[in-house]
Amino acid sequence: MFDMFRNIIRNLKFGPKTRKYPFEKRPTFENARGGLKGIDAEKCIYCGICAKNCPANAIEVDRTTKEWKLNIGKCIICNICVEACPKDCIYMSKNYRKPSPTVGRNVLVIKQEPKEEQAEAVED
Repeated sequence: MFDMFRNIIRNLKFGPKTRKYPFEKRPTFENARGGLKGIDAEKCIYCGICAKNCPANAIEVDRTTKEWKLNIGKCIICNICVEACPKDCIYMSKNYRKPSPTVGRNVLVIKQEPKEEQAEAVED
């Protein structure tokens, strides 16, 4: 019983050993994989290699419409798609994403827009 009082007095004197989370956030580690952030649509050739290598089938690539979809709820943050991309246009974020109550609606869609130079050339 005396050991318990000694622990209580020590905790009152020196404070807690843990962080006060919402106010003191831990810095992310150097090689942390927080989540898939997206792609650079300018570099992407929409080859579909990332979708073929994704073990969770979280990525869909449509070559005809130049559309890239990521189902965030399915992504297991394995980094295989980033390593497989031949153009290095997929990138990860070190920060963890906040949890979401909606599982099926978390889809990141990136569509390549036609460039103005190409559109002007077609009009002439």
